[in-house]
Amino acid sequence: MGWLEDLQARGQAQVAAMMEQVYASLPPEAPRAIVDQLPLQGRPEEVMIAWYIGALGLAPGDVYGILPVQSNDITVALKIVYLDRPEYAAARARLAAPR
Repeated sequence: MGWLEDLQARGQAQVAAMMEQVYASLPPEAPRAIVDQLPLQGRPEEVMIAWYIGALGLAPGDVYGILPVQSNDITVALKIVYLDRPEYAAARARLAAPR
């Protein structure tokens, strides 16, 4: 792992720890939002959005927003913000599983 990937991984770990603190402070019935970062890997944004929404089975009403992640004025990834549900967690686990 290079220095940039290491830095990004540490940043993601810090954000995850902060999110745990936020969720711990909320009532149990409060909705939980997920923010997934989806690298574009040279693919058009529209294609990756459609793929990810379809792969997770996201309902339109559960998507709060999609934010671009830019580097040198180029969109390199998207952050997809959506309401977490158990079925989405299962789909994320399937996507993360080695093939």
